[in-house]
Formats: sequence, structure tokens, C-alpha cells
Amino acid sequence: MSHLPIVWLVGGSGKLGQTIAGLLEPNYQVISLSRTACKANTHHFIHYPVDLSQPLVALPDLLTHHLPRAIVFCQRYRPASQFDMSIACNTEILSTQQILEESCAKATSPLSVVIISSVNAFLINPHLSFWYHWLKASQIQLMKYYSVRKSASTFHINCIAPGSFLKDTIENYPPSHRSFFELLQEWSAKNVCTVQNIAHLVEYLISDKAACINGQTITLDGGLTNRLQEELIHTYDQQKRPL
Repeated sequence: MSHLPIVWLVGGSGKLGQTIAGLLEPNYQVISLSRTACKANTHHFIHYPVDLSQPLVALPDLLTHHLPRAIVFCQRYRPASQFDMSIACNTEILSTQQILEESCAKATSPLSVVIISSVNAFLINPHLSFWYHWLKASQIQLMKYYSVRKSASTFHINCIAPGSFLKDTIENYPPSHRSFFELLQEWSAKNVCTVQNIAHLVEYLISDKAACINGQTITLDGGLTNRLQEELIHTYDQQKRPL
């Protein structure tokens, strides 16, 4: 059995979870908590099937045999055709709260937590539903709450808020998606966020090097959020409207 520090990867059965697991693998034992395993081809990787709408069923065994040093809450999506608000709330918000409470109660060493949210927690995308925005904003508020309520000497928690990010090279996307990411490249000075960017930030935030970072939301969008505000001001200037 591995004696490496344990990281729980909650959700993230797709490309992002696979990339995070692969990056952490040399230095951590990664335990994947999700309905389906991500395709991580790593030696120190265990998939633990969990219904994230009811995590309390699995937590006693997990906390007994795989006590985490860090927890990464990755994306936990269901297909749009299967979307149910009560399930989404349980899976993305209540399960996070339950896992945090139970893990903190059992922790024997400082616990590092990262929640991967979205820039749509504070920006509105008309192509996405109200509930998507609400869930992402709730994740950030949950993070802020626990950053204050738990002792910073034994617990630190942060959010990553990526914009649209590349899971593959632009050339491998279908034309409709490729044109979108090409536009993002232009707007972000060719600094479109990738799964590797997110994974490297996760690796840093769960390390001892980031122990003084607590209760923060870090945006990964190549500066696009700031650019949008600049464009808004420029538009107002052009139209000669007072701000």
C-alpha cells in the first residue's frame, strides 16, 4: 500500500480529472470519488465509486482507510437531458459541505481544499442556464464561508474559476468550436486556459507552498475578464456616455 499523502479527486471523470490525476501521481496517492472513473493511467490511482448526491454512505469507509491530505472538488456534471436541480444541488453543493465537515472532523494534519468553479460565478453567459450560474456562485460562497469558519492553521480552501478552457489542441476541435477558441486566442493574447494550466494551479494550491493562501478565488482566463471591462469602458468612451 502506498505511503504517499492522499488526495481525493471528487468528480472530474473527464479530461480535466485525468490531467489532474496524472500530474499529481508522482507525489500523491489519488483517490477518485465519482460514479465513473476518469481514464487516468497512473500507478497511484484508485477509483472509489461514489454517488455524489449521497456521499455520507461512502465517507465512513473512506475516512477510515484513505484519510485525505487534500481534496480537489472537480466538475460534477450530468448531461443536460438528465439535469435535475435537486440532484445538482446535492451533488455540487450539499455533498461538498458534507465531505468537508466529515473530513475536517477526522483530519490529523492540515487539510488543503480546492474547488474548481467557473468565471460564470460572477459573469453572465446567456448560453448557460440560471441554475448553472447559481451553482457556480454557491461554490464560491461555500469556499468563503469555510475559509472563515475553519482554523487557518489546520485548513485552507480556495477556488479556481476558469473561463472556457482547451481540453485538446485547437486543431482537434470541430470547426464550430475551433472558431470560438480562435476568437478567445485573439482576445486573450494567445493565452487561452488549458486543462494543464488548471492542473498545475491545483498542484500548487494543495502544496505547503500555498499554505498562506486561503479564501481566494483565482481566475484563469488569460486576462479575458479584465479585457471585457476595458472594452466596456472603451465603448462608453466612444459613445461619450458618462460612467
